[in-house]
Amino acid sequence: MTYSAQMEFFQNFLYWVKGGKHISGEVRKIPDNGTCNAYLHDVFGFYQFLEMEYEQFGSLLVLSDKTISYTNAIGVRKTKLCRSFDGYLNAVSSKGRTIERKNIIVLLDGCTNCRDQLLLLLLAETGFRIGELLGVRYV
Repeated sequence: MTYSAQMEFFQNFLYWVKGGKHISGEVRKIPDNGTCNAYLHDVFGFYQFLEMEYEQFGSLLVLSDKTISYTNAIGVRKTKLCRSFDGYLNAVSSKGRTIERKNIIVLLDGCTNCRDQLLLLLLAETGFRIGELLGVRYV
């Protein structure tokens, strides 16, 4: 397939997934753009596996090679070659919901121990996520 035919094919796949056509049954929840992009990323991974395993398949022309440079935790600079697709759907950013002060007080009154009250107060005041807060190590 030519580059433009491949691009059209994979963009049609994205719109097919975005339309919920891949889901059978009555209840159809329309996936967000990030989910659709993840599906296409997995399809590309499968195509790349087939290319490596069976060399008779043609290459994906829609994937462009990009070089990424980064520094690891030790301070060693590394470069990595990766293939990316420029036709992904735009990711939609979402803001988290906030809780009102009166609801925080109701939650605090419902706690049975001081630890839970402390966690809720820290979450409310700092804006941390619960996973971040539970990951804090203290002595």
